[in-house]
Amino acid sequence: MGNPEKLRDIFNGKISEDLALKVKASSLGAEVLFSIEEIRTLLKAVHDSQRQPSDMPENIHTDLSRMLKFQIQKLEKQQQCE
Repeated sequence: MGNPEKLRDIFNGKISEDLALKVKASSLGAEVLFSIEEIRTLLKAVHDSQRQPSDMPENIHTDLSRMLKFQIQKLEKQQQCE
């Protein structure tokens, strides 16, 4: 999530302003905690963005989707252990 401009293009209009600010902070290197619901929202936005025509390389969507799915799995395992 290290490219704020590409992330803005992917998430623009698809997530809340509060969540967009967290994404921006994260992309700028801040340590940000996302809830599992927020990550699912981001994943849905990535999938919605991927379906729309754009100049963005496909690998950006694919890589971001993989990262988000990994984080969801990680958080789900943590919740099961609690």
